[in-house]
Amino acid sequence: MSDLESPQTYGDEVGAVALEVQKKRSEQKEKLYTPLIKAYLKGGPSWVGISADLTPLVEKLQSETEEGWDEVKGTFLGTSATLLATAAGQQAAKDLEYMAAKELLNEQIKPEMAATLYQRKKIGEDTFLDRMGNFAYDKDESAHLYKSTMPYPSIPELFRYGRYESSPDNPKPFVLELFDIPNEDLAKWEWLSLQKPTTEQTQTMFRRGKWDDARAITELTKLGWKDDDREVVLELAHELPNAMLLMQGDIYQGIRYADLKDNVTKAGIHPDYASKYIDGVLTKPNTADIIAHQLRFDPSLSGLDDELLKTGIHPDYLQLYKTLAYPIPPVADLITMAVREAFTPDIAARFGQYEDLPKEYVNAAQQKGLSKEWAERYWAAHWDLPSIQQGFAMLHRGIISESDLNMLLRALDIMPFWRDKLMALSYKPLTRVDVRRMHQLGTLDEGGVKKAYQDGGYNDYNAGRMTDFTIRYNRRILSGFTPRDAVNAYINRLIEASECRNLLSQIGTKESEIPNILNLASNKRAWKMKTEQIDAISNLYRKGKYDYGQARSMLGGLGLASDYVKTLLEQWAAKSEADKTATFTNAQTLKLFAAELIDEVRAREELTLLGFNTERIDLLIKSVSI
Repeated sequence: MSDLESPQTYGDEVGAVALEVQKKRSEQKEKLYTPLIKAYLKGGPSWVGISADLTPLVEKLQSETEEGWDEVKGTFLGTSATLLATAAGQQAAKDLEYMAAKELLNEQIKPEMAATLYQRKKIGEDTFLDRMGNFAYDKDESAHLYKSTMPYPSIPELFRYGRYESSPDNPKPFVLELFDIPNEDLAKWEWLSLQKPTTEQTQTMFRRGKWDDARAITELTKLGWKDDDREVVLELAHELPNAMLLMQGDIYQGIRYADLKDNVTKAGIHPDYASKYIDGVLTKPNTADIIAHQLRFDPSLSGLDDELLKTGIHPDYLQLYKTLAYPIPPVADLITMAVREAFTPDIAARFGQYEDLPKEYVNAAQQKGLSKEWAERYWAAHWDLPSIQQGFAMLHRGIISESDLNMLLRALDIMPFWRDKLMALSYKPLTRVDVRRMHQLGTLDEGGVKKAYQDGGYNDYNAGRMTDFTIRYNRRILSGFTPRDAVNAYINRLIEASECRNLLSQIGTKESEIPNILNLASNKRAWKMKTEQIDAISNLYRKGKYDYGQARSMLGGLGLASDYVKTLLEQWAAKSEADKTATFTNAQTLKLFAAELIDEVRAREELTLLGFNTERIDLLIKSVSI
């Protein structure tokens, strides 16, 4: 037992009293602190998930029976109060801080931000250096900071760059010159810079058969796919056709309606809606086919509404389709019916356009949606009509009247403006021979001749030329004298130029052409005169009246070229020698041969000298040998 529990001395008693006082004070503090701690812990921060080592401490802090914990609890409360007061003070001071900052406006951008803005050309060099100086950076340090903030390729990017700028298989030396990479990390960084097959590429290689299952699974494992997901990823490598294509393929392969549902579901259609999808995709008749089918069996179209509703036609438009099921003929057919009098039954009946109308045709037309009236109009308009030329021929022969022809032209779609003009055109114009003869007999004057040629299709210019031709032609025929006769008489010196001019004018030769005709004729007249003179000199020379010199002089006087004169004289000299040796006539030769005074060889030689060819010589010999 300690001295404090059994005091022996005054000192022990004083100590015991002090200890008792301290104990009482501690108990009072604990009673005071504990409710505060409980309230703080209850409304303060959450202790959920607190470390198990601290749980006993928290429990003792909240206990009222722990002796000697008054100091700990007091410290806990004091520390907590200090922290809370500091936090509250900081929050309360923020408003003052904001007000002061707003009033002073003295905050400046940091060095790193200044370097970035300078790189982007948003601030100048002076501003940049000023901001750097505000943070105690000198010029060199500013340059270092500036360079440190500049973008720089990552290590994998440097490896990729090195493969292009150095060895593709070993870019490491090149990269180490650009970036300090620890030796132990170099292989890792190089590996990270390498390209690897992606999931999609792995699926593609597997799909194309380049990789088998094992290789594909290995690559997917490397890419981080879990074991039970790898098979799923490989399954997804192959795409399914969309539901519509899948259905079309199934139907083509003979899979019928009941078995289509499974495949459609695999293609992504919800099972609850697969049947509806199939019904929606399967081909249905178009509205025109549905209407045609209904008309075929029920021209009243009593069941059309139900069929149209199945194809998705809005109920508000059912009557529209029923109305349009009974068509009005196309405009071209309506016009044909109109001009063929199908809308004027009395006229159509007069021409018998309703005759031979088959009942079966009317029934079939109703199955096509045509009413009985439209069927009859089509029938009335279907007949062939006589041609325009046949109509003209019937008019000219008196078979039909002009009003009948006008009705035919209307039925043939001839515009009213042209009908009377076509009637006038139907009559034949005079032929050219008729025009010449009628002018020759005086039936047509010059104006009538020109009008007749214009009626025949000649324009005004050519009609005038044909008129002039006709007048001249008839004048020549009547006189029996042609321009050639007058010109030949002038060339042969039977008449002179003035008389030739008068003759040409009288027989209708154009005055503008006469000088040219006379000029050409004068040349021919001079040529003929010179030819006759040459013949005269030739005869005199061959008969010895002219010697060589005289003949040459006379020919030179005619203006002939010297070489031509020489040629003529040589020809004449040869003929003169031939003329000196007389020959038998053909009669004499044949007579001598018949009298056997010369043989056949001699007879043939004599006939050859006379100019006969072999065929004629044979005939002559035979004529006296019979």
